[in-house]
Amino acid sequence: MSKKNITQQKKKLHQNLVHKLPYLLVVLALVATAVIQGIRISELERQNEARGSEQVAQALLQSVNDLNQPLPTEPSTGTVYLSAQRLTLPSTPSSLGQLVYSTAYTDDNGTFPVHIAAKNDITQASQTLMSSQYDSQKVFTALSSVQACGRGVGVSYTKTDQPSAEKKLANGKTLYFYTEALCKNPTLLDYLKQIDSY
Repeated sequence: MSKKNITQQKKKLHQNLVHKLPYLLVVLALVATAVIQGIRISELERQNEARGSEQVAQALLQSVNDLNQPLPTEPSTGTVYLSAQRLTLPSTPSSLGQLVYSTAYTDDNGTFPVHIAAKNDITQASQTLMSSQYDSQKVFTALSSVQACGRGVGVSYTKTDQPSAEKKLANGKTLYFYTEALCKNPTLLDYLKQIDSY
């Protein structure tokens, strides 16, 4: 090949490149836009998943809270009365905060014990649950603690397994106390051991 042909081929190649350069730039811009949009979509999906986990965590907390109600307390003395069970407790110490109870749970024998819990314990376990809301595995792990704190201490006339404590009542019956392994509160158990029949 002659030098002239080589020069002509270089000119032709250069013209083709110059002519195709705008198209290449458009293709590169489209690819860059697609990559950026993909990153944005991934971020939006992550945020949406986090919002979904938060809604699940909120619903789970609400279900635990809906099972409990404040302990019925005589306003002038602070004495607690569980009239359906014919049980009474002295005024709740301020160190325990608000106490709640539920009769929604059944034990292995099908009896309906009373579960008494400290609202502070439920709140503390709930905070752990809410801080785990971006990881669904952690949400369900933390949920076990929230449920345990929601149940608090089970109080029953039926002895099942090994009770944490027991008390002979004025009516001659024995009451058994069962604490939750995931939410032990020795102060609550000590207070509940003051329970008696009326």
